[in-house]
This record gives sequence, C-alpha cells and structure tokens, in this order.
Amino acid sequence: MTEHTDVVEEQRKRMRYDEWRNGVKYLHANSGKIELAFNDGRVRVEDTKTGEIKMVYPEGYMSKDWMSSVLDGFKKALTKIKITGE
Repeated sequence: MTEHTDVVEEQRKRMRYDEWRNGVKYLHANSGKIELAFNDGRVRVEDTKTGEIKMVYPEGYMSKDWMSSVLDGFKKALTKIKITGE
C-alpha cells in the first residue's frame, strides 16, 4: 500500500492549498458595505442597503502568473505557521 504514499501526500498539499486560498484575508465594513477579501485576491463586496453582492477578481485571475503568485503567498504562509496533525 505504500506505493500511493506520494500521491496521497500530494493530494493533502492540494487540499491544504485550496483551503488557504479560499480563506479570509480580511473583512472590512464601512457605510453599509461589507468587503470580504480572500487570500487569492478575490474580493466579495456586499451592499447591505440594496442587498447587491458582487465579486471583484484581481487582474489576470487564474492565469499562470497569478497562480504562481498565489502559490508563493501560500508557501510564505506555511513557513509562518506550524502544521499540526501530520
């Protein structure tokens, strides 16, 4: 069964990355607008007066350069935190 160890570990890394990427970077509320920014650069803006919700995507979202940049941010975050449960 150990022949799949590398595959399993790679999947764990991908899942950890996806969890981080979709994690909240910051929340900002002002004048009836709530801005929720994610680690990958997306921002969800909600106007509480009208109920309108829009997503704002960074330039080049999902491009190769963007993915590389986000992956670098993830690696930096990993060096700052201790991974437990492994």
